[in-house]
Amino acid sequence: MKNILITGSSGFIGKSLTVDLTPNFNLLLPTRNSLKSSDLFDDVDAVIHLAGKAHDNRKFVKGNDYEEINTKLTIDLFDRFLLSECEMFIFMSSILVLGSSSTSPLTEDSIPAPFSQYSNSKQLAENYILRKLSSTSKKVIIIRVPLVYGKDQKGNLNNLFDFIDKIPFWPLGSYHAKKSFCDIDNLKFVLNKILLNRNIPSGIYHVADDVEYSLNEFYIRLSKSINRNPIIISIPKFIISTMSYIGSLLRLSFNHIRLEKLSSSLLVSNSKIKSALNIQLPYGGYEVLVSIFKDQYRNKKS
Repeated sequence: MKNILITGSSGFIGKSLTVDLTPNFNLLLPTRNSLKSSDLFDDVDAVIHLAGKAHDNRKFVKGNDYEEINTKLTIDLFDRFLLSECEMFIFMSSILVLGSSSTSPLTEDSIPAPFSQYSNSKQLAENYILRKLSSTSKKVIIIRVPLVYGKDQKGNLNNLFDFIDKIPFWPLGSYHAKKSFCDIDNLKFVLNKILLNRNIPSGIYHVADDVEYSLNEFYIRLSKSINRNPIIISIPKFIISTMSYIGSLLRLSFNHIRLEKLSSSLLVSNSKIKSALNIQLPYGGYEVLVSIFKDQYRNKKS
């Protein structure tokens, strides 16, 4: 049985992944303190590097935290991987290294456009790994994902759920934003396939659902799921923009940062990973998101 080392196993993705991989692999789950251990890579066949500092909309994270954890820790682990007998290194990056918005699906060949300390720290780690690829025959995979959702999720999708729950109408009908998301089950499915199929070429791969989620449609479906009549209002964009900047000045929850996240499209192509592994992604869709929303809604009301 292969020995798989997973960093960040206590996070949202890590907890779910360890449950799925346990039947097929022997998992090694180091703590943050043990990542510096000199014998970390002993008898390890593959590494899935999930540990990282997530982007933080509340500004609680210090700028150097991103560099120390997302960049320097990744570089340290990767250098030690190259010197070890370990055969495969999988690094979990982010689609945000390519920018915060795109109306056409982003591919692995899209030009990076990091826009924050978080996305810049991920790109710096990617660049270091890519520079080393030509000097090793080992398997090295960089996975970029958009927002990952699933049971016990945290972060931006919950913020969107709260926004829909608290406001009796959808005020952003004039924006027609579409988003790519990634069902955590699709991500785990791909990671399991990579571990079992070592023929995949080294390089960057995007993992996202096949569905392009319309936020207007998203609002309609979520509202109906809790027996609420969906009301979409197309308020002129300049009014919404003005309100968002006033919200920023007054430190309200609706501000220009949240407006940008809600109103901009961010689409991701998953064609390369499906072709490389000869797979179809079996999970995801509006129904899954609605189910998660209904469960959270019921838990809040109970």
